[in-house]
Amino acid sequence: MSTGRHGLQRRIALIVSDTRTRRWAVIALAVCVVVLVGCTFTGRKSDSDQTLTELVTGTNSTAAFNPYRVTFGSGSEPQTPAFDLQLLLPDSWEVRSALQEDAKSETASLGGAFDSMLSPMEIYNGDVLVGTVRYSRYTPYDEESLPPEEEYKTVYPQLRLSSVDIWDPYTAVNRYDQGESGIAEVLYKDSAYIQTHPNESMAAVPEIQTKGLLCFHRELGVYIALRFEPDQIPDADDLNLIAASLRIEPAEEF
Repeated sequence: MSTGRHGLQRRIALIVSDTRTRRWAVIALAVCVVVLVGCTFTGRKSDSDQTLTELVTGTNSTAAFNPYRVTFGSGSEPQTPAFDLQLLLPDSWEVRSALQEDAKSETASLGGAFDSMLSPMEIYNGDVLVGTVRYSRYTPYDEESLPPEEEYKTVYPQLRLSSVDIWDPYTAVNRYDQGESGIAEVLYKDSAYIQTHPNESMAAVPEIQTKGLLCFHRELGVYIALRFEPDQIPDADDLNLIAASLRIEPAEEF
């Protein structure tokens, strides 16, 4: 400050015009811009927006998968609007109808929450039964707002609180506009034992543990339950992929 007004002005001019200062300022500004752009525009699609093809591409599974679309709620249940279940299954699996007379009589004799559901479909790997798919109607809860992570409790009370087949705990895997899909631990009574021991109390019937997949559609008021055979549960990657692919939609019209 002792150099006087002209000396001070010259010092300020030299500092401002210093090429090194300008160069480092430009570099710092460029770095800031890159960081901001990265934070703003990088990311991934939400799981609910992924197509079936994208789901397969993003998984660690080494198996080949094919898309399936299965129609429920038509023919034998005309009171229920038809709807489609969309899902991915390993290449060697296929969906078959299970509406035979023996299947109906077996359902009537068991009386469990899962077995009393409608329209059984069976999934096979060659001649091996992999799992069974059924559906049920429900009344969407609209008395008050619910956190998304709590909605499943209003959809599956019969399965969660059953004394014959219990679908709990449950883990959500994928949420979409009108619903959600997830994985449940399943504990159910041995139906073969019940049939061969008709006079046995339910408390004495052996229990079987397996995995199940659940999916609901709020507007249609329906949900599906896929219960795997205990020795046919897919590995963790494939199980999550199938669960994420589950989606209920209004039936396609042709």
